[in-house]
Amino acid sequence: MNEHYGWIEMVFTGVVVLGFAGWQIISVNREIAADKIEAGRKKSEDAARHPVGEHRLDDR
Repeated sequence: MNEHYGWIEMVFTGVVVLGFAGWQIISVNREIAADKIEAGRKKSEDAARHPVGEHRLDDR
C-alpha cells in the first residue's frame, strides 16, 4: 500500500488544481459577460433619448 501513496497524492493534487482552474475560468467568463452588459447599458444611456423618426435629419 505504501507504494500507492505517491499516485494518490498526484491524483488528489491534480483534481484540486483542475478544479481551481475550472472555477477561475467560469468566474472570469462571468465577469467578462457582466462587463459587456454594463458597457452596452452605458452606451445606450449615451444614445439619443427620443424615438426614431421623431425629428428630421437636420434637426440635431
